Amino acid sequence: MLRALTAAELRAAAEVIVLGKVLSTRTVAGGGRIETEARVRVLEAWRGRARRTLRVRVPGGAIDGRRLIVPGAPSFARGERVLLFLYRDGGAWRPVGLFQGVWRGRADDPATVLASDAGGAALLAPARGRAAVERRSWSVAELVGGEAQR
Repeated sequence: MLRALTAAELRAAAEVIVLGKVLSTRTVAGGGRIETEARVRVLEAWRGRARRTLRVRVPGGAIDGRRLIVPGAPSFARGERVLLFLYRDGGAWRPVGLFQGVWRGRADDPATVLASDAGGAALLAPARGRAAVERRSWSVAELVGGEAQR
């Protein structure tokens, strides 16, 4: 179970907000963890100081005959455009609220993003307001909100 986040909570929890393109993915293991790492080229940044390429890690993946499935962990596909709300965890960037911090770009409308699939996670309603992912489609400008910095 995850606590659902409003658009304002996503923005507030993110150290970095970027629009990017997924260059590659790989599964990594270490310290008893299996994680998927996506290498993302930054196309636009609205908050924080982002390098040209970010490494975004999420729990789960398959390596050496072992597979870990984590409900709520987003997936990434090479070539897709994503709007990311990220925080730093040690040396890795991670999406705020797991799948809630990863929004998929639409090929037919580059100014609009779609909520990621929950991947089997159940959401607890936010204390105030409506969960951002309840609204499946947002304009990038609207989701990033008035806190946009370029």
